[in-house]
Amino acid sequence: GKTPIFNRVVLDISDTSAQYTEGLEDRGAHVTSMRRQSLDALETASDDVSELIFTASHIPASTSQFDLSVATNIFSSVANPGELLDELIRVTRPGGTIYIQNVMWRSAVGGRETSPWHLISGSYARRRYIKRHGHEPDNRFGENLFKLRPVTLMDLLHSRSELIIFIAGPRFLPTKWGWTLRVPILANFVVQDLVVAAERR
Repeated sequence: GKTPIFNRVVLDISDTSAQYTEGLEDRGAHVTSMRRQSLDALETASDDVSELIFTASHIPASTSQFDLSVATNIFSSVANPGELLDELIRVTRPGGTIYIQNVMWRSAVGGRETSPWHLISGSYARRRYIKRHGHEPDNRFGENLFKLRPVTLMDLLHSRSELIIFIAGPRFLPTKWGWTLRVPILANFVVQDLVVAAERR
C-alpha cells in the first residue's frame, strides 16, 4: 500500500517463473519479469521477451531502474543471498520499494518438489526424489535450493543501511505477529513464509 502501482516501473523477479506480472500490469504498472538461470541450460523464458534471466551476482537492469521490485522466492535459490540483495537494492531507485516474499526452509513446502522430506535432510530429500522419479528435481539442494531461515534473511536486510523496513512478518498471519521475528527459535517455526516490505533510501 505504500507504493502506487499505476504507471510505475516494476520488477517482478522470481525463482522459476513470473509470479505477479499479470496482476501488476492490470493495475497499470510497466513490468519487467525475470527468473533465475536454469541449471541445465540458459533458457529463454518464453515468447515474452520482457522476461529475462538473473543470477545471484547480476540482475540485468540499470541502476535505480525500478520504482518497485517484487521478489518471490529468490533468496532461497542462491548460495549467497547477500550478493543478490545488493543487486536488488542497486536496481531499485531511492525512494522506491522492495517487496520480498520467500518460503522458509522449515516450511512444509520449503523443499519445493522434494517436500516434506527436506525436513529430515535436504540431501536425503534430493536422493529420495531421484530414486523415485529417475531424474533430478528442478530445485536441487546445495545447487539452486538452500536452507534459508527467517532470522538469517532479516539479519541481511537489517545490515543494509540503504533499506528502511516498514513491514516484516509471517505471510499468512496478522501483521501484529511480526514480533515473532525477534525470537529466533520461535521464528524458525512460526514464520514459514516471510514477507518484507522496505523503502530504498
